[in-house]
Amino acid sequence: MTRYEEMTGIGGGRSVVRDLGTVTTPIARPTPKGPETSWNYFHPGRCDARFAPEPFRAEVKAIDPQLEVVWHPVYERWCVWVKNPHIQHWICAGWQMLFPVRYPDGSYMPLDQRTLATVYDRSPRKWGSAQKYFARIVDEIERDRHAATRTRESVVGQIARDHWHHAQIQVGYGPSNGSKFSDHHAGG
Repeated sequence: MTRYEEMTGIGGGRSVVRDLGTVTTPIARPTPKGPETSWNYFHPGRCDARFAPEPFRAEVKAIDPQLEVVWHPVYERWCVWVKNPHIQHWICAGWQMLFPVRYPDGSYMPLDQRTLATVYDRSPRKWGSAQKYFARIVDEIERDRHAATRTRESVVGQIARDHWHHAQIQVGYGPSNGSKFSDHHAGG
């Protein structure tokens, strides 16, 4: 809140302070989003669910019969779901979303063999158990972390080498005694 006052000159050089009142600015509240903006809202158990084309669903079901692929109309992405009776949330009771089908940058990706490869890669049949799958995920995270560290250290090392070479005083043969320092400070 800010209080504003106005100085007005009234004849003879006198000034009168007039109160203009208090200015208030309401705090903007974010508009609440509906449940349809949740990735879990459009699940295979809904009566209006739009399933993937039947040939693709058959390929997914060949990997695991409890999987489904459903279209999310708000985000306009396909989502891969698995039936899970332990999920009791009111939005998607009995279903667990595995992943939305999209490129790493978040853009639309069509249903193709890459989606099937991702489904198979996350399948317990490939890894034998959830513990082995989790160990693979941890190894992948560590590999990516080490790769990022190596890249950063390489860039930092290159910058340090460039700076070190730049800071070296090199003897040049010129009109003075050959010292860049004395040439610079002596004005020569």
